[in-house]
Amino acid sequence: MQSLLIDQLKEDDGLVCDGNYFHVRCGAHILNLIVHEGLKQIRASIDVIREWVKYVKGSESRMIVFEYCAKRSNCLNSKGLWLDCPTRWNSTYMMLERAELYRRAFQHLKLVDRNFERFSSDVEWEKIKKIKKILKPFDDITNLFSGVHYPTSNLYFCNVWRIQMRLMEASRSMDSDIRNMASAMKEKFDKYWESYSTILSMAVVFDPRYKLDSVKFCYEKLYGDINVAKSKCSELQGNICDLLKVYGDPGDQSPSFAENIDEDVDYGDDMEEFDSFGENQFLGDRTQLDEYLDDKRLKRKQPLDVLVWWKNNESQFPELAHLARDILSIPITTVASESAFSMGGRVLSSWQSSLLPENAEALITTRNWLYGFPSGDHDNGLEVKISKTFGASSVASDCTPLSDE
Repeated sequence: MQSLLIDQLKEDDGLVCDGNYFHVRCGAHILNLIVHEGLKQIRASIDVIREWVKYVKGSESRMIVFEYCAKRSNCLNSKGLWLDCPTRWNSTYMMLERAELYRRAFQHLKLVDRNFERFSSDVEWEKIKKIKKILKPFDDITNLFSGVHYPTSNLYFCNVWRIQMRLMEASRSMDSDIRNMASAMKEKFDKYWESYSTILSMAVVFDPRYKLDSVKFCYEKLYGDINVAKSKCSELQGNICDLLKVYGDPGDQSPSFAENIDEDVDYGDDMEEFDSFGENQFLGDRTQLDEYLDDKRLKRKQPLDVLVWWKNNESQFPELAHLARDILSIPITTVASESAFSMGGRVLSSWQSSLLPENAEALITTRNWLYGFPSGDHDNGLEVKISKTFGASSVASDCTPLSDE
């Protein structure tokens, strides 16, 4: 479908840079595919932990005994055990994380509960620890994607780089299971990410805390060759320059001084020509991108709203700011839109299928509008007003909070 659409738009000359940056895959879906590919290789280790958790959570009496074991082992934590869900890979990561917190409690449980015959060696626990280390960056970036406030695309590149570094490190592990897991994940990773890493690299360049230096640093760490890193950075800078020409950066146009002379100019102010004279002398062939990259980077750890920064500096980099906002606003996941459609399916059901479009939209977005307001009279008052308009049963059944899923 993408190929057919690109071909059609190319005929009408409706694509920038021949459609090289037209299609960006959903990051959350790709992460899910990558992790599931790796989890297939370590299914046996995960099944052991899952059976332990199922056994403990199987009855209230076992939970009481397990809590006693946790107290005796000095590993009682405010976070309880977690049982994973097959459709959510990060719940598997959380299950492993919680299980490791209660490692000594499980070992103690075998001593006090004769029905708990499952036991794992220190080698297996070390394997679980390595699996957690591989999955940690995936969990971080998934939470970043699925948050309430969706991120700009500049946050994406460094997190993907962390994932690739972990996979390369794990693929050299002495443990065959970890090595097989990492190799399977890296194969899937290379299949999806290589095709459009360029646009993600551009996004981090437009973060004034990172710029082109961050891309060079990451590539040098990945490939271990400074020449390869420089080559990729030069190619990336050239791609940004090509895009910038589409936005009309005057840096490449630099007319001569004679071309700026206008016979109709009023020479009442003899210094009026100084403005264009200064620009021609000092700008030359430099683009706005060159000026931006030459400026000193901001401190990396300082909080920054990158879109606000570009808005505040638009007068200095007009065309570059326009390009930066377009790239930074690229949606890197479809989680938000899919959540909205999922909510719509619960509103327009077989029992309630003849709502006006305006009413359906209001019902779908009501809880989203209310999100963040303190519960109490405000919520109750607004829901009363809504119930009078759309019916109390609709509000009670359909206006449920959107989940991160």
